[in-house]
Amino acid sequence: MARDGSGIFSKLYTFVAGTVIEAAKMNGMFDDLVTDANAARPVTAGGTGGTSVISGWDGLAKKGSDIASASSINLTTATGPSLTITGTTAITAVTLTEGAFRVVRAAAALPLTASASLLVNGSSSVSLTCTAEDLLLFRGGAAGVVSVSRIGNAATTNLGTTIHALSAKATPVDADEIGIADSAASYVGKLVTLTNLWANYLKGKADAVYQPIAAVLTSLASLGASLVSGDIIYATAASTLARLAKGADGTVLTLASGLPSWAAPSSGGMTLLGTLTTTSGTTQSLTSIAAGYRAIMCEVEGVSFTTTAALTIATSSTNGAAYGSAGTITGSLSSSAASFSGVIWIHNIGSTAQLQVASSAIQSGGDKSIGSVFCSANAAAVVNAIQFAGGTFDAGTIRVYGVK
Repeated sequence: MARDGSGIFSKLYTFVAGTVIEAAKMNGMFDDLVTDANAARPVTAGGTGGTSVISGWDGLAKKGSDIASASSINLTTATGPSLTITGTTAITAVTLTEGAFRVVRAAAALPLTASASLLVNGSSSVSLTCTAEDLLLFRGGAAGVVSVSRIGNAATTNLGTTIHALSAKATPVDADEIGIADSAASYVGKLVTLTNLWANYLKGKADAVYQPIAAVLTSLASLGASLVSGDIIYATAASTLARLAKGADGTVLTLASGLPSWAAPSSGGMTLLGTLTTTSGTTQSLTSIAAGYRAIMCEVEGVSFTTTAALTIATSSTNGAAYGSAGTITGSLSSSAASFSGVIWIHNIGSTAQLQVASSAIQSGGDKSIGSVFCSANAAAVVNAIQFAGGTFDAGTIRVYGVK
């Protein structure tokens, strides 16, 4: 063969003038020339080393030797157009002949410092730290300027990682842009300015939430000066508020024509007026009973005395300043350890006539007691206080209810 293992073509024979040229040697030399002319021409001889477009491309794009990262690297002297840069030293300067390209694989997290002579993704100020397996395209430009673009990742293309590697901007402005996938155009990538994002999308969403609230706040502000303690705010229509002045004591909140209003309580209602804890003292009183009740019902639970005594009740029309004669409403306890439980009704409290007190009670020991007495308040007026007595209390509870 005329070429050696390095693709170098060598002369096979040297013919001396005046001597006979042997046919075998001559034919052998021409055979080698024919074979070489029809074979793939190696790169060292100006060829591609391939017999097809792909094999020729692969021959020219053969991977060169790795280059270690450094602040300044020379890609012009690379041994192949495709190579790997190892290490993590930040690259601030690159040498590459104008018009030449290099495809580079980053073996590790490789920082690229943008400058006027090293444009990173088209920027002279926004630097980039590559991730391992990033693919970079370097292109030599005029006046020694080299451009580098991140064209993908051999392992995966992670847009989030790329965004995360960008420099932060503390104060966005209206002209700043963000990328979107346009759903109306088969999700083609588009740029949107912050001005358009607000004016044509976010503002509408915000207004849909805020405007109804704004109407309510405006209506509420108009009521602010007139509101006093106890008032109720209600809606007369959508987003329109009104004030309902507080009602008189004892009135209840109701609806009239679909709107809230105050009214006297309906007949038959029962309201807890107070709870007496009968654990000490010789009297237990409840005062300031409002007018308007037909009767008073007292629920007695486990009331006892320190001695064997009977439970008495007295009423007042002067809010406890004085009481009328007391009436005995139970029998005496069988022992100091016994207690009363039951119900006591006081009728006719809304008039000035004599009151009827009816009781049904049972002692803890099993003795039953049913009683009915008549007693009068201390003055000819509506009852507004009651008092229980009989001995020294030591246990129990009496709950007092007003009945309409």
